[in-house]
Amino acid sequence: VIASTLLAAEMGLDSRFLRTDEFRRFFSGEVDVVPGMKSWCTPYALSIMGAQYTNNCPFKTGNGYGDGRAISVGEIVTKAGSRWEMQLKGGGQTPFCRGADGRAVLRSSIREFLASEAMHHLGISTTR
Repeated sequence: VIASTLLAAEMGLDSRFLRTDEFRRFFSGEVDVVPGMKSWCTPYALSIMGAQYTNNCPFKTGNGYGDGRAISVGEIVTKAGSRWEMQLKGGGQTPFCRGADGRAVLRSSIREFLASEAMHHLGISTTR
């Protein structure tokens, strides 16, 4: 739907690459499809943990925060030495999505993308 051409440039990617099947395949977890974008890992999912507050935890135990939709596709180091972890959010079930389908609706994904890009351009550190 949308990708940041500026971030792609920071990662050493040509903006034309963003419209290719290889781009979609890479960011869907097929990390070997792009030469020069080798990751140290295979795709994985994590559970977000924090301080054990029970009043706002969906399980009322303090053992689960976040919606479990994020899948880390991989981590790369660019030619310039920048390290980037790439995630696919809302791509389907993970072991931590609490029984839901793990999907993200388009409006939420676009809102998150726009907010992270705006924060970056305002000079506020973000997970962009």
